[in-house]
Amino acid sequence: MKLIAWICAPFAWKVVPHQHDGYTYFGNAITGQRSCRWDGSTWGRTDYNFMRSGDVSYGPFGRQVFD
Repeated sequence: MKLIAWICAPFAWKVVPHQHDGYTYFGNAITGQRSCRWDGSTWGRTDYNFMRSGDVSYGPFGRQVFD
């Protein structure tokens, strides 16, 4: 069962209904990991209350992994 989940995980990313200061947030339906990407429309901050440890943010200054 874990092998099937591991194979399907890269394709399970969905947009979650959460946007904050120019960032769009994604969630993986299988692993539960969250990610966000800066859409370039406005300058803003990542919503640190929404992100958890190990989650990744892709912003204007590169990739950031949350502790």
